[in-house]
Amino acid sequence: MDLKKLAREKGTNLKQVAEKCGIPPTTLYAISRGDTNFDNVGIGIAIKVADALGMTVEELYTGKEHTVPVLTLDWEERQLVRLYRSLDEEHRNLLMSTAKTFAVASEKDGDVDGGAVLAGTVDAVKPVG
Repeated sequence: MDLKKLAREKGTNLKQVAEKCGIPPTTLYAISRGDTNFDNVGIGIAIKVADALGMTVEELYTGKEHTVPVLTLDWEERQLVRLYRSLDEEHRNLLMSTAKTFAVASEKDGDVDGGAVLAGTVDAVKPVG
């Protein structure tokens, strides 16, 4: 792993990353040069380095950027999201309770996929049209 190159791509350098992690810069230099195998570095250091570089430990180890599943919403769905976000917590809870009630009723009426969205989470939203 070329940690030096990775730090540079993130707009920083190994010394700054080390300072942010609270570890000696020599540790990161040794990893970057290959003197120390990153696989032999403790998980605590790996977490600190990944965090300092704004990535996950998995991304740091594999070199592959994590992709977030994208859910495509139409105009009405985007409007619902905007309205939901404008509500205070009490009204959000009331809306969620009502929506769950309707979803359960839709499933009982044989509506395909009526409440499937309630079981998952939305990591990213991509508008359509």
